[in-house]
Amino acid sequence: MKQWTIFLILLLVFFVEASVAYAAETRKGTVKAVDEKGGVITFCPEGTNENMTLKAEKGIDLKMLKPDSKVEVTEEQCMVRFFRILPKPAKPAVGC
Repeated sequence: MKQWTIFLILLLVFFVEASVAYAAETRKGTVKAVDEKGGVITFCPEGTNENMTLKAEKGIDLKMLKPDSKVEVTEEQCMVRFFRILPKPAKPAVGC
C-alpha cells in the first residue's frame, strides 16, 4: 500500500511539472510589427525565419514596442503574457 501511495504521488508531481512546463514559454526574438489598437504583435523568434502573430493579454501596454526591437516574450497559446525589451549590444571599443 505504501509503495502505491509513493508511486501515485510521484506520478502526480510529474504531471503537474509537465503541465507547468507546457503552460508558458519564454522566447527571445525581434518584433516585426505592432498593432496597438488590435493588441497584436508580429514576432520572429531567434534562430527562425517564421513570424508568429501573438495577441497581448489585457493590461499589456504595447506602446513601448517598436518594429525591429529585440525582446524577450513570455507567451502561452499565442497570447503574450509578458515582454521585456532587451538592451542593445554594446559597440566594441575602437583603438589600442
